[in-house]
Amino acid sequence: MMNAQGPRTLIADLARYFGGAEVRVLQLAKEIGPQRCRVVCLRGFSLAKRLNEAGLAPYELHEDKINPRLARSLRQVLHEGSFDIVDAHNVQSRGWMAASLPGLKRRPAFVATVHSSIHQEHRRNLKGLFYQWVERSLLPGYDQVVTVSAYLRSELIGWKLRPERISVVQTAWN
Repeated sequence: MMNAQGPRTLIADLARYFGGAEVRVLQLAKEIGPQRCRVVCLRGFSLAKRLNEAGLAPYELHEDKINPRLARSLRQVLHEGSFDIVDAHNVQSRGWMAASLPGLKRRPAFVATVHSSIHQEHRRNLKGLFYQWVERSLLPGYDQVVTVSAYLRSELIGWKLRPERISVVQTAWN
């Protein structure tokens, strides 16, 4: 559903820490503007504080990212916001957004923004292997995948994702 101002976007970032991905989320939310973009994040963490300071009024979820009620809270945000696009910015956000899909009356377009290489970031430890399994399972279900480098794009193509569904949008510091 497109309105005169453009599509309504929900950015999902359930990170506890503020890093490069969160810098990009904050920048993107500012560029799109509060009339067309909202961010869903965890209450009490740095991203929520910075979004509020910028006047962007995020949806702040009370649940921790290991609480199964998080999927229900995200589904409620999706119902209330009538979003056209959901852009999930980390593996936890992508997992929880996928879990929120059952029961949605209208499915928005789902975008996954991949900021880093899981196997390089976690050096094949147990957490990294789990995240890689989650990503390989979920990313094919997303309508579009955005990466921040050609290297990440080629890595995802190596995972058998369709190249035409992977875009590169470099960050300002690339």
